[in-house]
Amino acid sequence: MEQQSVIYILTNPSFPDYVKIGYADDVEKRLKELNRSECIPFAFRIYAYYKVPRRLTDMKLHQMIDKLNPHLRSIEEFDGKTRKREFYNMTPADAYSILETIAQINGLEENLVLVEPSSRQIKDEEAEEIRMKKNHTSLPKLDWMIEQDILKAGDKICVISNPNEVAHYC
Repeated sequence: MEQQSVIYILTNPSFPDYVKIGYADDVEKRLKELNRSECIPFAFRIYAYYKVPRRLTDMKLHQMIDKLNPHLRSIEEFDGKTRKREFYNMTPADAYSILETIAQINGLEENLVLVEPSSRQIKDEEAEEIRMKKNHTSLPKLDWMIEQDILKAGDKICVISNPNEVAHYC
């Protein structure tokens, strides 16, 4: 990929429900910076990018997404400070669709690139999906428990992390 200023969409198997949407003058360099961290088990991957003529145009995109749905962005209070990140709870395809619409409005579809994953990335992600299915530790969904007749009318349900809270299934 040639070096050019871009708005990028990154994925990471460590955060399957989120994409990172940001700006970089050199996306390959940015990717290497992010992947230096030993705090995340898997590397970031470039899903797509949109070539832009000006720096920090991702800020406008962030503002637009926040106005449409402020609950998509990862925001938390930590040590008395608000941490507002470039991570959004959406599929990579949904993030791409937003960039695609912007490209179409501007007549710049040729500036939008959907990156083909390498065979290694595909293999890594398939392995991670298998591992996640094998080690799936989340509890069954209530709807499924009702459908399977595991949960019956009159049963008491409590949250493991707060056993004092009890609900009755009717």
